[in-house]
Amino acid sequence: EPELLEGILEKQGKLFHPLNAWRVRTMDCAFNAAYFNGRWALALDHGNENYNAMKWFYGETNPTFGLFLLKLGKTKIFLKMHKAGLRLLEDAEKPLIAGFGELHPIIHDQLIDLYLSASEDVDINLARRVADNRIKPCTCCGRRKPPKVDLNIPNPLEARQVNDNLKLWDMDDPDNEYMKHIEEVTRKLNKQKRKRVNIVNGVNHQNGVNGIDKYQANGVK
Repeated sequence: EPELLEGILEKQGKLFHPLNAWRVRTMDCAFNAAYFNGRWALALDHGNENYNAMKWFYGETNPTFGLFLLKLGKTKIFLKMHKAGLRLLEDAEKPLIAGFGELHPIIHDQLIDLYLSASEDVDINLARRVADNRIKPCTCCGRRKPPKVDLNIPNPLEARQVNDNLKLWDMDDPDNEYMKHIEEVTRKLNKQKRKRVNIVNGVNHQNGVNGIDKYQANGVK
């Protein structure tokens, strides 16, 4: 109960050093009690006060410290402190993935969702748009494009970040050069797809060759 732990902290007062193990443990219990009961302001106070001690005892790469950062980051996001919360989530990412793996529910159900919630902040989106406007035109066609990304990204959080960056483009803008480029590529792909379907299901009218026989002759059934 938060009230019980608050009473213990009050009795301890300044009797213990901030790095005293019992003091740190009591403070962490008080932080968790406030966190799980939705008392965000109280959780923020205890989390900020105990941050340096938790970092000193566990180290930056310990999954326990990563969980602490995740909860403190969520607390700040719920209190509309999006930038500070986002920084904590970024710090929590590596120790959490190292300790639990990329497919653990903590990563998918909590870390990524919190990251996306923080990304909805107006200031963060504005900063991304400003950075996006600095993209240089493509050397081959002169069109402005998002930066090239590796589609084989092993980290699901980075994959969500890539998806967010693409969403920054105004998809409803008729003058959007990037969308025009996408539509042009899509038309070409659909044309190739229809051509392949015609070859496989019927006759290749250009060469007068039966498509099915052609693929079977090449060892494709």
